[in-house]
Amino acid sequence: MKFATITGTIRRTSLVFGVLLAVAPLLWPAFSAGEGPTARWGTEKSVITQELTASHVQYREFTPRSNPQYENKIMSYILAIDGSLAERMSIVRTRTSPIRDYLMVKNRLYSVMEDHGTITRAQADGIVNKLTASYGTPHPQKSPEMKIYSFEKSGTKVLMMLYRKPVNMDCRVYYYSSGLFRMLITE
Repeated sequence: MKFATITGTIRRTSLVFGVLLAVAPLLWPAFSAGEGPTARWGTEKSVITQELTASHVQYREFTPRSNPQYENKIMSYILAIDGSLAERMSIVRTRTSPIRDYLMVKNRLYSVMEDHGTITRAQADGIVNKLTASYGTPHPQKSPEMKIYSFEKSGTKVLMMLYRKPVNMDCRVYYYSSGLFRMLITE
């Protein structure tokens, strides 16, 4: 009897571990600030939330309609193309540092936003350095109010947006598919 119980426990543990090993490579880098998500664009929301749960990352879900003050540049771009998608959008927000918002359209991953909040110039330089190591040389754009660094590599585009404040700056990093428009029209 004890041998059967131990064997059953080992089988269940092996199954859970096997599933985690299969899913973890898709999502693990999404949890390292500045390194960006490697989850394939279009990954189902259930896979994302299962991985967050398995990694003991707290999160909450909301919709643009339930939180009308929510701002996300990629979401705004998608809604400008097709406003009816608002009914089919949701955001999975992690309670991590930085905060990560997984933008889901039709229950599939379209974008990840990291909200770093207010940071120093040194912290911004550190994020730029990590993104450069992962995505190559940035293409900077500058205006009096903000600075944008854009990167692209392996089907992912990255926008790092720095908004000037009297002291320090606000930082958001957006990751999204290079084929975002194609994803919208083919699904």
